[in-house]
Amino acid sequence: MKKQPETTEDSPKTAAAAKKRRRGRVALLVVACVLVALIATVAGVLRWRIDLSDASVSTISDPQPVATAVSTSSDSSGDVETLADGSICVTADYAISGSKENGTATAQMTWNDDWFFSDSTIYNHELAQAAAAIACVANGESYHFYDKDATPNDHMQALFSKLGFEYASTASYRFRTTVIDQIARVFDPSGTNTTAYAIASKHVTNSQTGEKKLLILVAARGSWGPEWLSNLQMSLSSAFVEGTDVGEGDHTGFSNTARDLCQQIYDYIEKLQEIDPDISLGDVSLMLCGHSRGGAMANLSAAYFDQLASEFEGSELDDAAGLDGEYIHRESIFSYTFASPEVTDNEDCQDALYDNIFNIINPADIVPRLPLASWGYSRYGRDLWLPEYGMDGFDEKYRQAADEFYRIVGSEANTDPTDVKEIEQIIAKLGDLFPSLSDIQGPASAIKTVWTFVNGHDFVQIVRSHVCSFYLSWMNVIDASDLRADR
Repeated sequence: MKKQPETTEDSPKTAAAAKKRRRGRVALLVVACVLVALIATVAGVLRWRIDLSDASVSTISDPQPVATAVSTSSDSSGDVETLADGSICVTADYAISGSKENGTATAQMTWNDDWFFSDSTIYNHELAQAAAAIACVANGESYHFYDKDATPNDHMQALFSKLGFEYASTASYRFRTTVIDQIARVFDPSGTNTTAYAIASKHVTNSQTGEKKLLILVAARGSWGPEWLSNLQMSLSSAFVEGTDVGEGDHTGFSNTARDLCQQIYDYIEKLQEIDPDISLGDVSLMLCGHSRGGAMANLSAAYFDQLASEFEGSELDDAAGLDGEYIHRESIFSYTFASPEVTDNEDCQDALYDNIFNIINPADIVPRLPLASWGYSRYGRDLWLPEYGMDGFDEKYRQAADEFYRIVGSEANTDPTDVKEIEQIIAKLGDLFPSLSDIQGPASAIKTVWTFVNGHDFVQIVRSHVCSFYLSWMNVIDASDLRADR
């Protein structure tokens, strides 16, 4: 047999193989470079969006004239009726998932500037009704980005226009709602400690005395996207004002977000002072409202402003700092929350200092029962409970609330007031599984918690009683005498 010649490096076959290997290495290098560039680009974009979110997009959130902000909206200054007592009645449109009317619900609310010259520690049911409607609008603003059936109008700005507000900003929604921002915040340890909010201002005059104030209205949105991760940060916070106890012992996820919101309120007022140098914090009335996580923000933010006023008012701190009353006075702070979770283990949270905070709670809603009271959690201010299943006259009140929900939303509420019994069972199970907050550790605790909710319980059905529109419906069919301080 004829012997085959040996293959050498110079042979065509070897050269072709070497060339193929070189091409493979080059291709691999190119792919690696592209992947590195892509990862760097994505990381850069996420970092940019996180920075914008953390900064509350201060570069574009300057107070904007309300008339300009709503000039392109079809829902602007119409539907306003002046009543005999000087109040105005307006329609409040807001986006909502599940509405039959093109993704839009329509509520009516009454408004009177004189409210903000009254005693903030006396419950005002009309103001509470207005706060419930505003909270619904605040929750619905983010649906503009996602619900294909929702109208594109900026409902909050439109409502501000109807109520006569002069300046407003809803810029935080822009960078705290979209998918890219939700992804970005998951990769940032503190990125989920945010909330979107609407803030507006107007000069108000007491119709009886002629006294003037600057009213600041803040409406915080409920949980959106990865903000649920912040809701689960249940460790306790430390004080954030040096030399004081302000913010100590509160739910960390809520507290970090509320601190940011308080700072944004101060920043907003400072920007208004650039427009009108005569504005003083001592002449400000502050109204805070929200539902669910937004309710927690309204509760804690009001508590922090109360605590700051208590620290400074009539004290040496006031004189030493040369403040001369340059803080928001406690009697000028109003807060109405709906379905707020428990936010603090501060044992003084229901002292008279916080009597200007009112928390409306549906007994058939599980969210306000979390984190557990048995772990030491509570809310600042006064809890007011809606009518409860089994009470005299409840069936008729519930039917009215359900009818009101249909009028506002255009679909059935599908709530079940008897869920209050299941909620008690779930709360008891969680208390048995986790006697204290320190018992909730690691994935096993999370699995046990989820199992507690789903095992034998229709969780989807239960959370229907948590919907903001259902709270609004209840508020519209009851009066102050129907609310209870104790269950």
